[in-house]
Amino acid sequence: MNTFAVLRKIVLALIPSTLLLLILWRYFPNTGLGLILAIPVAYVVNIAIFLTGNYFSRRFNNAYIWGAAIVLSLIISIWLYPQDSGANVVILIFEKIFAAD
Repeated sequence: MNTFAVLRKIVLALIPSTLLLLILWRYFPNTGLGLILAIPVAYVVNIAIFLTGNYFSRRFNNAYIWGAAIVLSLIISIWLYPQDSGANVVILIFEKIFAAD
């Protein structure tokens, strides 16, 4: 597999994570300076996950590995997203989903 194909897969796999970070930034804007560090760290970790997923998907010839890598990258993007004031983003999301009004 050539380098362009691997790069294309990684860029395409980063789209859901990028959209999720934009949605988080829209609904949880109280990030402070932590966002300056959190977004590059999230991208580096996600690229490492996708490189590992590419290696294992070629080795075991299994397409489910890419799905698992994308879901794992979304979870890590939420986990790494900073919140300056108030509770963590994960806790706020669970409270909004499971809140009994």
